[in-house]
Amino acid sequence: GNVATPDSSTVTLSITSGTGTSGATVSGCSGAETLGVFAFTGCSVDTVGTGYTLTAQDGTLTAATSGAFTITVGQPSQFAIISDPVSGVASSSATIGPITVQEQDAFGNPTTSAERVNLSSNSTGTAKFAASSGGTGISHVSILAGSSTATFYYGDTQAGLPTITSSGALVSDTQSETITGGAGNDTITLGAA
Repeated sequence: GNVATPDSSTVTLSITSGTGTSGATVSGCSGAETLGVFAFTGCSVDTVGTGYTLTAQDGTLTAATSGAFTITVGQPSQFAIISDPVSGVASSSATIGPITVQEQDAFGNPTTSAERVNLSSNSTGTAKFAASSGGTGISHVSILAGSSTATFYYGDTQAGLPTITSSGALVSDTQSETITGGAGNDTITLGAA
């Protein structure tokens, strides 16, 4: 139990337990050893969870485990379109979807404050957004307090790969959708012989 003051080997930290350990990482740690004591500063865990413990390992020495701690969600930072890209036929009605946008902290954890999400498209045709399939056109959706997501539908008269953008008070996110041409309406004109 005595401090080994001349020891200057490397100590590593890893997450060993907690409800959010699947995919969670510890990063940003820096530290220096002083007379056998290694102190870490600036460490962060990127996934919300409870009952986390960290293990400090130094080669073949007996590992040390921290007490349990909790990581809570950070402040809202960004919008993320979390549904897969959608595709559909060119139309003046917004029926493609639903498309889901989520508010997140800087690490991608869902947050639950009220947010207005402005919707736009870079289409050269006429793009339309609606809160329900085939519904009235809208320019934004609202994420209600206590929720982390909002859904909407998309329509576009121009075939192509338009990029839709969710923006507002948080960092924006974009997603490319696929719009295909509709069934053609051929016209036959008969002339006098």
